[in-house]
Amino acid sequence: MTSTHYDQLYTEFLNGNQVKGIEELVVRLHDAREDGTAFHQATEALRNHKLFDLVRKDPYTDHSMQRPRGYPGDAELIDMIYRVEPKGDPDDFGRSIFDRTIACGASEAVRQRLKFARELLSIAVANGQSVCSLAGGHLREGDDLVGQIQLPFTVVDQDAQSLSVIRNTHGDAIEAIEANVFNWLRTAPRDGRSYDLVYSLGLTDYLDARQLLVFTKLAAKIVAPGGKLVLANFHDHRWSAYMEAAMDWYLVYRTEEDMAQNAKDAGLNHRMFRDATGYIIYCEMWV
Repeated sequence: MTSTHYDQLYTEFLNGNQVKGIEELVVRLHDAREDGTAFHQATEALRNHKLFDLVRKDPYTDHSMQRPRGYPGDAELIDMIYRVEPKGDPDDFGRSIFDRTIACGASEAVRQRLKFARELLSIAVANGQSVCSLAGGHLREGDDLVGQIQLPFTVVDQDAQSLSVIRNTHGDAIEAIEANVFNWLRTAPRDGRSYDLVYSLGLTDYLDARQLLVFTKLAAKIVAPGGKLVLANFHDHRWSAYMEAAMDWYLVYRTEEDMAQNAKDAGLNHRMFRDATGYIIYCEMWV
């Protein structure tokens, strides 16, 4: 990707072809990503080009770049994906870009992940199982269960704002703990923590292979006999280059083989499946 290419796309955007322009940008960045050096140059060139100001009129893209909570993929951004509604009041230009980016396959996979988590929790609550959500964000999968949760239910997250949302939604029905997940897990077993269902659906995308293995082993220690640990991780996809270059949102993408090897190295039985989009790999593990 050169400055000339961005000039052409800039003209496309100004002519009112924002959707076509975004699609072409996604394709060009994806192609450049095949070459690490070329992609680095393409990313730097994009962020220094006037086209980037137009792209950031999209509230989704702009929120990711701003990182208002200090980290990528925060719960506010995820809420935007869930609700398919922009934060703030974008103009028609920005809204047209938002309507495309929020409908992309990666965004739909996040909504499918919410659906999966809702079903997971509904079954657990119906069966009277104890639950622990690690890096739980706003716990939107539990919104439909307000007033129904009687079992021990713990959410651990380092974001105080996210936990405040959970407390406002569920009151004392859910134990919301502000802590680094790794630090909390290291002391949880000796504190008597044990849950029928332990899950984390957004954290592992930010962990390298060593961190993932440590996390999996630690999380497995608080799974009660007969219980299960469920993790979800994005597989690489066609929008990943746009997320990295235009949104400063970098994930660690994994294959089924990666997830299976991690489960084996942790000494756990496992089964895996993907969602309807094919973008997310789920790994269910047990002793």
